[in-house]
Amino acid sequence: MARGTCNVEKWPLPEGWEWKRLGKVVVKTERATPQNCPEQKFGYIEISSIDSQTGEIKKLRTLLGKDAPSRARKQVRTDDVIFATTRPYLRNIAIVPDMYSGEVCTTGFCVLRATREFVEPRWIYHLTRSNVVMEQVKPLMHGASYPAITDRELLSVEIPVPPLETQRRIVARIEELFAELDAARRIHAAFVHDAEHLFPAISSTLFASLIAEKQLQLPFAELIVDSRNGLYKPQTFYGSGTRIVRIDSFESGKIRRWGELKCLEVTLSELEKYCLQIGDVLVNRVNGSIDVLGKAVTVDQLPEPTVFESNIMRFRLNTTLVFPEFVVAFLSAGPGRVQIRAKARAIQQFSINQSDVGSIVVPVPSLPELRRIVAYLDEVQAHTAALRRSADAIAADLDRLEQSILAQAFQGKL
Repeated sequence: MARGTCNVEKWPLPEGWEWKRLGKVVVKTERATPQNCPEQKFGYIEISSIDSQTGEIKKLRTLLGKDAPSRARKQVRTDDVIFATTRPYLRNIAIVPDMYSGEVCTTGFCVLRATREFVEPRWIYHLTRSNVVMEQVKPLMHGASYPAITDRELLSVEIPVPPLETQRRIVARIEELFAELDAARRIHAAFVHDAEHLFPAISSTLFASLIAEKQLQLPFAELIVDSRNGLYKPQTFYGSGTRIVRIDSFESGKIRRWGELKCLEVTLSELEKYCLQIGDVLVNRVNGSIDVLGKAVTVDQLPEPTVFESNIMRFRLNTTLVFPEFVVAFLSAGPGRVQIRAKARAIQQFSINQSDVGSIVVPVPSLPELRRIVAYLDEVQAHTAALRRSADAIAADLDRLEQSILAQAFQGKL
């Protein structure tokens, strides 16, 4: 396929409809030069300003003309459709509301201003967010890290264009159905929120009750048989070799897919010193976010020799006193988080050290009670994971329904 052109598998259109290239139904838009008014403020719309889920402009930066980025070059008006041409499959596409008319957007957008005698702006908006346009755009993308298309390539796509009155009727119906979809998504968001907070709420309540019952409590240091900070090596050592657990390798008390862990070159002595064992507890010791500081995980499997990075502490426990899964659950729950926050130091980032973790007071029930608690928490986590899977499936169904509505609309069947 030639660059700058696009082929589409056309379907039969209803009477009075026709296929047109997008470039034939939009007009040229003006360039902006905010630097010419150095002390004048303007709103700058970036790709990150778009909520790709809702197709709305959520935020924009206010800048002085003298501070304008070199890419701040496109003026927008009410009802312009702005289409992000970098990674277009992310659908960073929005229609400009009255409140942002006259502002400036980055050259990373193609600005589509409808020729009103041919098309309604919202017809273009819904089309560009549909698979009708996206399936034509994808083959035109070029570039590995940030696949992109040019404005000219976007304008080459073909769209179905019915009479204006038909456009208005179909757009009204699309938006009526989308309002119902939005209501479903709000219910779904509440479901996701509840699912995400189920385990923290249950575990926090459980550990608070253990403390209230005056169960035996010990400093964490008395439960540890060995501890160590992780391995630091420059980026030049990364790429091949031994798997390494990093902060972004785990969440919700679980290490992500082992096959996706990064690798780095290590010596035999480094491997011996930093190699993980099943049952190790890993704790984040430095982070820019207080909410992530102290994030913990149990090493519950080791498909291959694996080390851990320098901003992680590794603890090996006396399992005749306590189980790793119990400790990780406690450090992640309310009573444990309160102690971590109290011990955190903030300079450039938040940090804790091995002594800080060692001074955290942990409830230590009897071993039979520990087994019961760990089994119960495992059951809750399994239930939470099932809820997450259900939520993901529902989200996918809602997205498919949205595209189905658009497909029916642009075939004249809505």
